[in-house]
Amino acid sequence: MAEGELVPDSENNNNLVFKSSAWTGGAGTVKTVVLPDMSDLALMLTSTPLSADGKFSFATLPAPPADTLTPISAGSQTQPDCTGEIKFSDPATQGIDLFISVKTDLRAGLARQLVIDTTGNVTKTSGLVYVDRDLKVSGTLRCTFTGADNLARVSVNDNDVQLHKGWNSLVGSVK
Repeated sequence: MAEGELVPDSENNNNLVFKSSAWTGGAGTVKTVVLPDMSDLALMLTSTPLSADGKFSFATLPAPPADTLTPISAGSQTQPDCTGEIKFSDPATQGIDLFISVKTDLRAGLARQLVIDTTGNVTKTSGLVYVDRDLKVSGTLRCTFTGADNLARVSVNDNDVQLHKGWNSLVGSVK
């Protein structure tokens, strides 16, 4: 695991730079949580110890409660700065994203996984998504996301994946 922070790089047109280091957050607990309807109320699915060196392991991930699932296609075509189209083989498919919650004496936070390249740029984002049935997702959706002070970069989301009932790992490119 790694920890870090996003900071503006004044030498590089104020682009965001991810500064990272080895885990120094100490021992604690890692929980898997879902956020029904993306609310602030996290629902814990399971937890496991976090060692002082940042290692943890989940033997299995339980299915989320059925009442936490929402249509997987909800909002996918309605983002204001997106073009293109994503097609779902079964639009009735329900699903939810998984988040990781970390709590130690020194640190606490909620996150999805980011993959950082050697220059400190976020190049990929990954996460787990649960679907209640097999689903084919195809098409391309290109979105421009801006953050505080318009520092975020353009993100391209290309899709052509087969999801299976249960938890699926997804990786997206950030360009």
